Amino acid sequence: MSEEKKNGFTLIELIVTITIVAILTSITVAVYLQVTERAKNVTCQSNLRILRSAIVVYRSANMKNPPSLNDLDPSFVQDITGLSCPASGIPYAYNPETGKVKCEYPPHADY
Repeated sequence: MSEEKKNGFTLIELIVTITIVAILTSITVAVYLQVTERAKNVTCQSNLRILRSAIVVYRSANMKNPPSLNDLDPSFVQDITGLSCPASGIPYAYNPETGKVKCEYPPHADY
């Protein structure tokens, strides 16, 4: 009786390997999505902070609120058209009476 040596993987080994790769991939995708959403939140907060600072500078120089965000000093806000919520693409809402700017995207409404 001679035994033949078989080279290769068994079906169980392949299934276990594929399952492990699938689990690692799903974890990686979930973490990537969380990191991406967090980056969008931080960018939104930063944009609002820049706009609010530019409004304060305009108010201190002109003794009134700017009529629109387009009237802000370009040295503070270079591209006003590019400043919108990165998560939704919705432009920031500005109230010229109060001089307040906010994000209309529901998860960011508290910024």
